Amino acid sequence: MNTQSPVLAVGGPVSALPKTDPRFPPVSDVPIPLGHRLVVQHAKVSQTYAGTSIIKHVAQVEAEAYQCTEAKVLKVGDDAWRNRETGVEWVGGAKLRPGDVVLIPMTKGLRFTRDDCTLQMIEDIVPLALLERPSA
Repeated sequence: MNTQSPVLAVGGPVSALPKTDPRFPPVSDVPIPLGHRLVVQHAKVSQTYAGTSIIKHVAQVEAEAYQCTEAKVLKVGDDAWRNRETGVEWVGGAKLRPGDVVLIPMTKGLRFTRDDCTLQMIEDIVPLALLERPSA
């Protein structure tokens, strides 16, 4: 897999993630995706309104969690970004790697939980944009 290609977002370089990010707490026992699939972790939803200590209603927190479209790539299948019939790697484009934060549609893939975190198994063509990439 070619991990050397530069990845740029529209309008400039992708921002780097801090070493520890409260939106994505550590998760144990993450399944290994088969074939061309990825496992992503949804961002945690804040229990309070931004900049305040006012607690949100449970229904609002649950709705925001369901509608979450920001996710961190945890694991990548061996055949991701390869032709399904020939196994030849796709040319061009960003190849995601664990740690990348991406934008995904809320209705694609299989959702499940581990360690009180929402994970989702998606196909390699599902992510819409690369939002953040950890610094090497």
